[in-house]
Amino acid sequence: MSLMRPPGRSDVPRFRPVNRRKRIKAVSIVGVAAVVIGCSAWAFGINSKSQGSLGCTLETYLPPAIQHTKVNVYNATLRAGFADQVKDELIKRGFTIGQVGNDPLRRKIRGTGELRYGDDGKAQVDALRPWQGGMAPVFDRRNGADVDFVIGAKFETLYDAPKPPPGVELACIPNAPAAATTG
Repeated sequence: MSLMRPPGRSDVPRFRPVNRRKRIKAVSIVGVAAVVIGCSAWAFGINSKSQGSLGCTLETYLPPAIQHTKVNVYNATLRAGFADQVKDELIKRGFTIGQVGNDPLRRKIRGTGELRYGDDGKAQVDALRPWQGGMAPVFDRRNGADVDFVIGAKFETLYDAPKPPPGVELACIPNAPAAATTG
């Protein structure tokens, strides 16, 4: 007596147990095919970050204009004289400097730093961010347009040239087709 078929009924197809070897073989083939397709797509540039294969050039980044409001440079690290060094670098880039010293809030900033500003300081923050993209903007409801450039523990230096801040993407300008030469 078979447990796979009801007794006395031969018209019901018999249940066959799963062949594990065939199942493992089928799953392996599908897995290998997925890996091959993925590697091929990566090798041939599908979803590639390189712009060379796209036939275009990234537009040139133009940072916002530097405002003539004061930038206060504060040091929230244990490095002595660091605010003076950063002040000199900001002056070279065209910023007007206000107060320089240790952070008046005496906060420990573990990241790159903070840009503290009020309602009127947003344009100056936008002008500062391309020179150090890791600085976190902090709105603090102050009066006036002054901005505090507070150096944190992970701050190393300002960029040599302005870079687009996080969240700003540059457009891809298509390259002109090469002129056909006839000879």
